[in-house]
Amino acid sequence: MPRRIERQQGTPLQQWASWAGTEGAIFLALVGLVYLYQPAFTWYTKVGLGLGIAGLVFYLAVMGPSLLRALVRRETLKEMNGAVYVLALLAIFGLVNYVAYRRHTQWDLTKTGRYTLSDQTRQILKKLDKKVTVTALYPTNPRQAGGADRGRVEDLLKQYRALNDKIDVKFIDPYTNPKVIYEKGLDQGMKTLPMVLFEGENNRREEVTGATERDFTGALLKLTTTQKKKLYFLQGHGELNPDLSDPRTGISAVSAALKAQQHDVAPLTLQGLKPSVPADAAVLIIAGPKIDFRPAEKEAVKTYLNGGGHVLALLGPHSPDLGDILKPWGLSVGPGLVADAVQAIDTVTTPVVVRFETHELTNGLGTILCAFPLSRPVEIASPAPAGVMVQALAKTSANSWVEMNPNKVQYDGQDKRGPVNLAAVATKDLSPAPASPGAPPTAPRKMVRLVVIGSADFASDYWTNSVRLGNPYLILNAANWLAEEDALVSIPPKDDQPEQVMLSDSQRRGVAIVNFILFPVLAIAAGIFTWWRRR
Repeated sequence: MPRRIERQQGTPLQQWASWAGTEGAIFLALVGLVYLYQPAFTWYTKVGLGLGIAGLVFYLAVMGPSLLRALVRRETLKEMNGAVYVLALLAIFGLVNYVAYRRHTQWDLTKTGRYTLSDQTRQILKKLDKKVTVTALYPTNPRQAGGADRGRVEDLLKQYRALNDKIDVKFIDPYTNPKVIYEKGLDQGMKTLPMVLFEGENNRREEVTGATERDFTGALLKLTTTQKKKLYFLQGHGELNPDLSDPRTGISAVSAALKAQQHDVAPLTLQGLKPSVPADAAVLIIAGPKIDFRPAEKEAVKTYLNGGGHVLALLGPHSPDLGDILKPWGLSVGPGLVADAVQAIDTVTTPVVVRFETHELTNGLGTILCAFPLSRPVEIASPAPAGVMVQALAKTSANSWVEMNPNKVQYDGQDKRGPVNLAAVATKDLSPAPASPGAPPTAPRKMVRLVVIGSADFASDYWTNSVRLGNPYLILNAANWLAEEDALVSIPPKDDQPEQVMLSDSQRRGVAIVNFILFPVLAIAAGIFTWWRRR
């Protein structure tokens, strides 16, 4: 029978020391947990730290000799050997954690890549060659305004810093360090906290109160953009209004997004006896005219295109076909409405596209769902005019057709079957040929660019602002591609897109039979069978 070792009772001082050591360790552990949750030394963390250190010092002072005698015993050395292994393992984990903190790396497993910076942001950061100081004024206390968002903002800014080391990021608590408000000049006027300050060269700076990638990338664009592109919205023919916020007749959501990307957006009316498109026009947007152009206006647009202009035409069922302008470039909009029996939302005359044709303009859109309400077919000339490159951008499914009778939208066997083109692009290089093969160009490259979309409602405020679809990304890609702003093309959305499953009528009936007939019958049969077995 093993010998029982009686535990020796210590002196009262040793008992107090043991109690103080235990309480000191508990205080230090609590302070560590509080600091992880709220990384700031408040009065209660300082008091807890002081009590913890005092308790451990008192314990070591009283129990020191006893601990030294216990350490030299063989049993203690064996136990210490295991403790060394545990400490070494913890040190390895700590080192890996430190390296991971210094070198930001992450894996985004979400379908839409919502935790990954967009291609637009990556392109802007890639071209950034000047230092930008980012100061995030966020409280460390999660109970204060903005404190709960600090971690998310910190993770997002770490991604910016990881892609370009010229971005210097620092976080300051404006409540524990209020002098930063005066140092940054935020004491003048009404300033909203929390905020993020982006500071560049020549004392340029942007104050951002939002906390999204769109806000931060927009601030970088404002700091780095030196010349704005001029984009004109043609007016005077019943087009969508860029200054009117209206679900059906406004295009203000697109206009606001273009302004946020540092474009100069303005309306344009081709008035006068000899109208002309301004020479500074990077893009001319014709968004759903209701009446035809005057001959002089058509000539103005044709002259602009022939000189290397860039035009975006959105022509719905109530728009003139503008054949005089489009056909010389191999494009036109045909009569009728595009209908799709499978890939559509709301009605069959609102076809949707989930896969786009390969082109620079559609780069990065992936499988974003875009709706083309009340769309006319976009026809491509074959063969294309000399020197003109024509390509489709978006097509309907094989279950679509062009409906010629809007009063009875139903395929009757005589309608033109799909796939049907919903959008197309035409380009022509007007650059002068080099003097000899391999010689450098003698003049800047001049390229005609034309994008035609058969739906005008496609870009209205309802379909770009009120509905969660990819319409705004396609229209912005088109405008930026026409403006030759390649860094702004390919902007996938960061919001989760609604999952859409397109079912035919027979498939819908099958799902209904399975859900409402087959499953209930099987459940009743299983219940009857169980009752019969137990009877």
